[in-house]
Amino acid sequence: MGDHGDNDNGERGVEHQLVDTVVLTYNRATDHLDVGGKFNSIDLALDMMARATRALEKEKRIQDALELQQRMQAAARTQAVLDGMKNRGRGTMGVRFPSVASTTIVASPGGSTETVICTTPPLNISLDFAQVILLWYLMITSGTGTISLVPLLRRGTTTAGTLINVSAVDQTTAGNTVKRSGCYVDTPGAIAAQQYSLSVTQTGATAGGTVLDVALLAFAL
Repeated sequence: MGDHGDNDNGERGVEHQLVDTVVLTYNRATDHLDVGGKFNSIDLALDMMARATRALEKEKRIQDALELQQRMQAAARTQAVLDGMKNRGRGTMGVRFPSVASTTIVASPGGSTETVICTTPPLNISLDFAQVILLWYLMITSGTGTISLVPLLRRGTTTAGTLINVSAVDQTTAGNTVKRSGCYVDTPGAIAAQQYSLSVTQTGATAGGTVLDVALLAFAL
């Protein structure tokens, strides 16, 4: 360093020496930074690398922010589609209740003895407080001597099953064909393979009657 008088920049007594430029090459695909060229000062190299690192970090933060924004926008669009599907489905969603039914005539009453005339298939009741709705229909020609009919609903498949409804007398006459129907509610608890039966008694009958048609439906709420 020597004193050469005033230079073009107005600096006095300053000697300028050319310093080689540091070349930094960044490969975005591999995220790799190469340092090239020749330099006279390690401080210069470190400074240039620090500047390059800060620039790259800033660019990375910007790129990450853009990607985050895009993901949030995509998530918002997906949620909007799901909400729309839920709203459209609210008015059309259906529920299927467990149910069983039968239209098979098991037997016709042979006299004045209570006789099971229809039995449902097994019904699985998953909740101990579920109510079972029973719907029944009967068409019968009563036998000789019959003065009334008594239709009954029972749990199980025989006349020994638990009686569900109240015994009621339905007046009729011998040889008369009548149609009867009704409904009732039962709460048997959480029982697997629960069956129900419809029976009929011909009060005063001395001969058998004939069941012409029958139906029994049970479904759990």
